[in-house]
Amino acid sequence: MGYNIQDVVDIHRNMLSNNIMLFYEGAFSQDIIKSVLKFTERKLEYIETQTSVKKKVFNVMVECLQNICKHVESEEGLIDTKSMFMIAKENGDYIVTTGNPVNNDKVEELSGILRKINEFSEEELKSVFKSLLKDGTSKDYGISGLGLIDVARKTGSKFNFDFKDLDSNYRFFILQTRISY
Repeated sequence: MGYNIQDVVDIHRNMLSNNIMLFYEGAFSQDIIKSVLKFTERKLEYIETQTSVKKKVFNVMVECLQNICKHVESEEGLIDTKSMFMIAKENGDYIVTTGNPVNNDKVEELSGILRKINEFSEEELKSVFKSLLKDGTSKDYGISGLGLIDVARKTGSKFNFDFKDLDSNYRFFILQTRISY
């Protein structure tokens, strides 16, 4: 009957010791995204005094959550149980982590896009972003490229990412970015 109480206590301690503000796993819809954003906005009002930092964190969260909602693989059962979002605070920085299933066929392309974005300088990110805004999406960055480039511009940090095997057709794509100020 239920979970072992000690397991629940251990999870709570782990979240506290790692300064995890929010962890959500499950289905992502526009209503869920609104709720997550509202909760985090309230939490930021309480713990963060700098308006510019709150705005930057909020904007990055919106883009990351929208990417999950738009691009999660719609294979039956995967949307409801496999996507996740987490925000934590570490040494004054905010860490936004997302995860969702992707088809194995998309891993190489997505890895290439992220590696390319990580290699860009701040000025190159700005130039590519402006070009994509003007011309729309490109074959080099796919439909999620504009959002990823925007996140890279706003955070000023490189993406940390990985793909973990789920089954023979899918991998779990983990994307993490750091918002420093």
